[in-house]
Amino acid sequence: MRIVIADDHPTILAGIEALLGPAPRLQVVGRASSVDELLALLSTTPCEAVVTDFAMPGGRNADGLALLSQLCRHPARLQVVLHTMLELPTTLAQARRLGVRHMVGKADASGHLAAALQAAGIGAEYYSPAMQALLERASGSGSNVARPLTPGEQEVVRLFVSGMTVNAIATQLHRSKQTVSARKMNAMRKLGLTHDAELVKAWLDLPADTPGAAS
Repeated sequence: MRIVIADDHPTILAGIEALLGPAPRLQVVGRASSVDELLALLSTTPCEAVVTDFAMPGGRNADGLALLSQLCRHPARLQVVLHTMLELPTTLAQARRLGVRHMVGKADASGHLAAALQAAGIGAEYYSPAMQALLERASGSGSNVARPLTPGEQEVVRLFVSGMTVNAIATQLHRSKQTVSARKMNAMRKLGLTHDAELVKAWLDLPADTPGAAS
């Protein structure tokens, strides 16, 4: 997949190129440091994906949402990956409504950017955990299930809420402690929660007909 990268910080551009260089089937074919440079580059350089910052100088599309709107409507049907320091839930939600299906924070581990591009290559969405949490906050999903919990996540939460420790749950389910911890954290992320006490309350408050919920 051919990729154009855009950021007004040279060190970020260099870092992205270094990260993607060894990645199979990912090829950086152009780089831009302003909105005008990016749009000009896209008019002359065939590519399938764009990795772009939200805010860059230049032109009438310097506003981040205006730029993203134009990229998402590009005739080449580009896969747009937003790579940003932005942490405003409502703005990120607006970006998703415009069609941005891949978001990674600059503070995220570097592997998330490569993962987002791999997902773009197969037509799948990808939001890093930090971005997903911000999007869920924007939708007001703090006490509701934004995405269904898997059966494994439901079982771990049910046992945890019943008073069992992670070690005890791992023993009962014949799973590793790491697996149980990951399922618990995934469930908390989907529920938009950060503390164990919130998890207990949210689980007990679920409707009785929710699979695995307390009755």
